[in-house]
Amino acid sequence: MAGKKPHFSGIRRKHVEAALVKVQSIAPGKTAALRARLLHLRHLGFPKLPEPGSGQAISYTPAHALEMLIALELESLGQAPRYAAELAASIVRQSPHRHGAKESDANGDMYASVSPNEERPRYTLFFGSEAKLEFLASAPRVFSMINVSECARELFAALEKAVADEQ
Repeated sequence: MAGKKPHFSGIRRKHVEAALVKVQSIAPGKTAALRARLLHLRHLGFPKLPEPGSGQAISYTPAHALEMLIALELESLGQAPRYAAELAASIVRQSPHRHGAKESDANGDMYASVSPNEERPRYTLFFGSEAKLEFLASAPRVFSMINVSECARELFAALEKAVADEQ
């Protein structure tokens, strides 16, 4: 059973950025590089955001924020921004956290293992500690692993705080 969903409404870019700064432990005054990375992803069309019209603020969803965090994590692991964006969108689309659930479902935490590939990286998803151990028993020589569920828990808590601090 999926965990309780936090109450999210009115999420703006500033809330997402504040949450990403907290989750990525970026020191105050050192946010310019993060903003530049996010802007580069936006120029790549990531995440896919609604187009509300001229003069209207864009509302972000928990999935948008999680996609951005996963993309940043993948970039920090050496993935090119284009591939990081593609992988992050696909991973989050399959995540039980895409609608804002902080806790994992009955299958346990969701993990994404990303393997480098000459043409394009690929990933494997698995759920729970037992599946993680099975993966590790036959894992390729080189791979990276992200605990998507832990990313969601930390991000959604930081998002809730960012939105609440403004009210």
